[in-house]
Amino acid sequence: MIMSNVTVGRSDIWKPRSKDSWGGVHLKKGAILCTGARIIGKKDKLIVGENTIIGANAVLTCSTGDNEVWAGIPARKVKDRDVID
Repeated sequence: MIMSNVTVGRSDIWKPRSKDSWGGVHLKKGAILCTGARIIGKKDKLIVGENTIIGANAVLTCSTGDNEVWAGIPARKVKDRDVID
């Protein structure tokens, strides 16, 4: 789920773009990007884990694990998430 005003992009926009210049962003199943979150990747692929929540206005610059909650600027892991199947 992606809420309003979420930004997904790369942090090194001043570098010339080439085939290998940006790994992209991968959102796994059940990931939630809250309002205003910024997902800023570099050369390697940035992965938001399964069932992971990125809090409102958080600035995520690294990959996350599954079932986690991240918040802040820069985003840090706040806690593990209990997921009921």
